[in-house]
Amino acid sequence: GTLIHRFMEVCDLDSAYENLEEEIASVVNNRIFTEKEAKSLNVKAIKSFFASDLYKRISSAESYVREKEFSMSLPVSLINSDLPESVQNETVIVQGVIDGLVINGDSCEIVDYKTDRVESEEELCERYKEQMRIYKKAAEECFGMQNVAITLYSFHLSKEISLKL
Repeated sequence: GTLIHRFMEVCDLDSAYENLEEEIASVVNNRIFTEKEAKSLNVKAIKSFFASDLYKRISSAESYVREKEFSMSLPVSLINSDLPESVQNETVIVQGVIDGLVINGDSCEIVDYKTDRVESEEELCERYKEQMRIYKKAAEECFGMQNVAITLYSFHLSKEISLKL
């Protein structure tokens, strides 16, 4: 799973769409992946991504930004509501990296790649809704986006999942 995530981070998306095997060879030639790592990639799962509507949106967007880092201050209650009331108003610094932002004007779609072996979309959404709530706040506050959609892409399920918060 980690290898797919890393590949999506470093590959040339257009080249991978055109010829995935050639792009995999390229990341090996550029010493980003070893031969062993390249052979371990789930090519079928990656091809499903490039056949998806999500990839079509990425490739036709005004811009697609990968690995977008952010840092922001949040009330601790947004991170963990189970803490004692006496510390609920304390703030914490949260740092993260958003896998991808599909940007069109002041609207964006957060793309988060998931490789978890889950049984259902609901399981994945439940597992990551808190993380995505923070990413959405980062897109709005740190990057000035107005309309923020969230899409999880499950390589295990070979499908995109729209997460409503």
